[in-house]
Amino acid sequence: MAMLGRNFSSEKYRYGFNGQERSDEIAGEGNHTTALFWEYDTRLGRRWNLDPKPNPSISSYATFANNPIWFSDPLGDTTNYSVQKGDNLTNIAKQHNVSLDRLKEYNPQIKDFNKIAVGQNINIPGAQNDQLMNGDFAAVVNAPNGAAGFGHNALMVGNDKAGWTFISKEGRQEGASATSGNNPLSGGPALPPKIANFGTLQDLYESNYYKEYTKAAVYTIGASQKQPLITKMTQEASSKYVLLTSNCGHACGTSIQTVGLDPGWGKSGPIRDRWGKVSEQWILSPLPNVQFEWQMKNNRSRLVGQINE
Repeated sequence: MAMLGRNFSSEKYRYGFNGQERSDEIAGEGNHTTALFWEYDTRLGRRWNLDPKPNPSISSYATFANNPIWFSDPLGDTTNYSVQKGDNLTNIAKQHNVSLDRLKEYNPQIKDFNKIAVGQNINIPGAQNDQLMNGDFAAVVNAPNGAAGFGHNALMVGNDKAGWTFISKEGRQEGASATSGNNPLSGGPALPPKIANFGTLQDLYESNYYKEYTKAAVYTIGASQKQPLITKMTQEASSKYVLLTSNCGHACGTSIQTVGLDPGWGKSGPIRDRWGKVSEQWILSPLPNVQFEWQMKNNRSRLVGQINE
């Protein structure tokens, strides 16, 4: 915030802190700047909108990785580091707690990684979350636009130190024609589950192949529960697929229930029976998006982080 009598600005120069364009008409002189991907309040050091490239280790409203002296972010979407004398890519990666491979992947504009120049800007990917480095976790990841807008859920198990296992129930093997044992109503054999490995939770959200996932809820689990949970989710992802009772959301819910988490029970709206009595009932919605939200509500005591792009 500008100090009275200790600042100077010219109407002919429209740029302010960190090269951002000033928007003095919004909150007063020097109090607001704008960029391609944000509106930024210089007094709070926070953006008005959610980060388009969220990092689970910090708030989606945070800017400059909470260090505006060290980093820059000219477009409002990616934290940049300016190369200092004596830097090389290896020590930059170590300094920001990211792998060398991730740093290289995030900087395709660098043609020769052995030749970086002082003052050159390096894009810094979301750093590994210290909170997710220690302990074991189950993360339900959600693609809200999947399945024609009803959503798709998958499960990740692990941590940012040892890595994560991703498992997804993929749908029904539809075949050429409906049969009594394989049709939309009664279900049928599931497609092979999608299984992948990631170094960090953030790696999933930076992968173009998994870009449909924009939400996550991360829960604590015990060390002894990690492998049994992976085994259970793999079994559920391979089991018969029934749209209303055994879909991707049910697979995640049934699996996390084995480690003491609620699968996503929620109250129905008021229901009037044939005698006129009105009541509410606990139901497990068949919609993955609804299951995801109710899981977060019902498991808040074990919720350690979430992503909501």
